[in-house]
Amino acid sequence: MASNNSVFDKNVSHLGLGERIRLVRNGLSRDDFSAAIGVARNTLMRYERGERCPDAEFLYRICQRYAVNPEWLLLGTEPVGNSSLLTPESGNKLHEEFALVPLYSVEVSAGYGAAIEQEQPQTRLAFRQDWLKEMGLQIEKVVAVMAGGDSMSDTLHDGDVLLVDTQQRQVISDAIYILRQSELLYVKRLQRLLDGSLRISSDNRAYAEEIVPQNELAYLDIIGRVVWRGGRL
Repeated sequence: MASNNSVFDKNVSHLGLGERIRLVRNGLSRDDFSAAIGVARNTLMRYERGERCPDAEFLYRICQRYAVNPEWLLLGTEPVGNSSLLTPESGNKLHEEFALVPLYSVEVSAGYGAAIEQEQPQTRLAFRQDWLKEMGLQIEKVVAVMAGGDSMSDTLHDGDVLLVDTQQRQVISDAIYILRQSELLYVKRLQRLLDGSLRISSDNRAYAEEIVPQNELAYLDIIGRVVWRGGRL
């Protein structure tokens, strides 16, 4: 499920992105640069060290203020035939070509969580709009959450970013979903069985599976289907 369509992809490593931000800073102190961009100094430091992934709004401000090509800043590649400078035509590239998907500070599979729509986004992640559309996703129905624990290893890992399609709440095939049960959020593999019941399983075989009878499915709240994961190797 991983791809090269988000700033979380392995081909756009946090470290590489941090190095490019430092190049743009070009000797300015962190105090001066962070003040110019409108972020806290400690936040900028974490971005540069690769400890935290910057949101699209921060990157957009850098491109606007310092005339940086968005493709180079995001991907580390220089467009063929284009200057590295930001032109009026490319000034809105981040907003025109990338959708800002809310990342919620709820950790699935390991702890309490309210309904995602009741939470405030921690930040927003940039995904290519054309890629989201190719996936058949409606931008306004897509959210991102963090995976916690090891119940879905080796498919998902602790700390992975999960892209969730909240429109897909009906289990049609064997796939990974976010579900809420007794005020806990889980990421699990769901499979509809012939008798109408639902198998809930973990990819880590150390965890036992559960069968939910058809007459108890109303108590199971499916938040959406996981369609992409991103994380460190």
